[in-house]
Amino acid sequence: MFNLKRIYLIFHKIKIKNIVITILTIYLFYFSLYDGNRNRNSNKKKVMKHAILLLSSYGINYMNNFLAQFNNDRRFDIYIHIDGQSKIDVQNNKTITKSNIKYIKHSFKSKRFSIKMVDTMFELLIRANKTDNYDYFHFFSDSCYLIKTLNEFYEFFMQNSNKSYMNYNLEKYFLYKNHSYILYKGSQWMSLHNNIVQLLINNINLFLKYKEEIKNKTIIIKSGAPDELIIQNIIVHNICKRNPRNYNIINNNLRFIRWKTCKKVHCPNFLDIDNISEEEIKNIRKNYLVIRKINYKNDKAIDLINILKGNINIY
Repeated sequence: MFNLKRIYLIFHKIKIKNIVITILTIYLFYFSLYDGNRNRNSNKKKVMKHAILLLSSYGINYMNNFLAQFNNDRRFDIYIHIDGQSKIDVQNNKTITKSNIKYIKHSFKSKRFSIKMVDTMFELLIRANKTDNYDYFHFFSDSCYLIKTLNEFYEFFMQNSNKSYMNYNLEKYFLYKNHSYILYKGSQWMSLHNNIVQLLINNINLFLKYKEEIKNKTIIIKSGAPDELIIQNIIVHNICKRNPRNYNIINNNLRFIRWKTCKKVHCPNFLDIDNISEEEIKNIRKNYLVIRKINYKNDKAIDLINILKGNINIY
């Protein structure tokens, strides 16, 4: 005779066991999916965002050639100031309708040696900073040209994150009543990390102070170029207290510029294959990401770019 009670208990245990197994199976399945997604997400590289701050003054062909280098790449957002003396038809230019161009302004002349040049730089910097949380802010003119691929340019800053690249050199400036003191000078074309940009914007009062002193000739600039003075001194002299290395500021703006004397002041020379030596090419490839100035209409300048990028080799 069958023990009905025992049979019931056996079947009851089997049912409970199956339920437990089913629950555990479902749990392990979903946990493996979660863990796999978590591992995939952890392996993803952080996408670094760059703000390209372009001061355009050479005309439509220069600007379009410069913009073509960034090829609508969403890692790079572009902010443009078009100089008032440049005849560019913003409305009918298809190039500047690309999705990564976030801001464009066609306004006053911001020529070199003018305080308005610094106004323009701060305007672009503040506009970009309000728009997105960028890792880097790069100042360029439309006569600049990348000598690395866009991916190489991007990877350089990924590998050297938190560093800013800017020229700063000691120079003597004279104040009224024969008093003098030391300040810093360097190229306005620079690549600044977000940390430094936040300090720069938070110290906007220093910009206004330097601007007023230059305007009133309290500070007489020997070079005559406020755009090569103000940002350097806010950062190095005031913020960093003359210890820029403590803030990861490298005294190299990564832009190769050949200087010449024109009308008793220094100005950048246009570069091509005829005025660059083999040794200089090796130096540029090793230490720089950008060259300036380039005339896009000059075939010998394009040859120089191709040599620097390794597309051709004539040596």
